[in-house]
Amino acid sequence: MLRRALYAAVLVMWANYPIFQIMALTMMSIVMLIYIMLVKPYDDRRLNRMEVFNELTVLMCAWHLLLFTDMITDTDVKWMAGWSMVLITGFNLIFNIGLVLTLSLVTIK
Repeated sequence: MLRRALYAAVLVMWANYPIFQIMALTMMSIVMLIYIMLVKPYDDRRLNRMEVFNELTVLMCAWHLLLFTDMITDTDVKWMAGWSMVLITGFNLIFNIGLVLTLSLVTIK
């Protein structure tokens, strides 16, 4: 809940400063990644790994956001970054669906 509130605060307070928004998103993601790796909030090792993978995906997408700012003027770079972000997100989606299906099948047996 605190994380969502921080995201909302960053979006509202720095609405005219996308670079600061991306930096804050990146820093929050890194902090969350460290927390997950140190605390291991889930009892199941697979769920902890899934959370690390998901957080790494968020971090990679946050890095991609820098390529969509006004710092980059080449539209080809933005186009390739967009497709790269789509592929990363799609891979994350496939991984998560596969893991949920696997855990569900194990639970049913």
